[in-house]
Amino acid sequence: MPRLNDLVREAKRAVRGPTQPYNTALVREICNDIGTLKSIANPNNIPKSNGLKTQNDLNSAAELQFISLLTSGIETRGKRALRIYHYPRVRRVRDVFWEKGLLKKEVEKKLSAPEINFFSEYSKLAGDYLNFYESINGKWSLDPPKDLFTTTRVVRSAGDIMTEEGQLHLTTGYMVAMRLETEALVFDNYLKLLDR
Repeated sequence: MPRLNDLVREAKRAVRGPTQPYNTALVREICNDIGTLKSIANPNNIPKSNGLKTQNDLNSAAELQFISLLTSGIETRGKRALRIYHYPRVRRVRDVFWEKGLLKKEVEKKLSAPEINFFSEYSKLAGDYLNFYESINGKWSLDPPKDLFTTTRVVRSAGDIMTEEGQLHLTTGYMVAMRLETEALVFDNYLKLLDR
């Protein structure tokens, strides 16, 4: 498999620059070489040592074991090169979804059919996930709050509301309450946070 280095070089170029067109011919050639090596390195081809009678049988068994070991190493190297080639491409497809949300025509032309299928399946999965957790606002800061209490403005009067910590009286105006009590009311549009 002399072309493994070409595939790895192409993967390095893709990491540094724009997405290169998918090299179907080279990937197919390496996959075929791996399949050929698997058939050569088949453990059923190696005779058992108890059935060997002569020195020639022992030599041929040792040669077969050596060939099996060598081909399995080359096969592993080929699989590793394929992973090196495909992993950045999959990451780039995933990043395109989170940055733009859809594939542009010029990007789609450079992808293979499985990569386009991955994008559509990934977008469906991410859409289901985001719909399930639609109350989570991804734009809020992930830093922990500085204070236990927060200042809020009551947007809609609701009278007395029971919370985990006790009873809150919501009338239009400003109020200070525990941050834990106000989060659900902010999502329900009863309160608006004034400090974060």
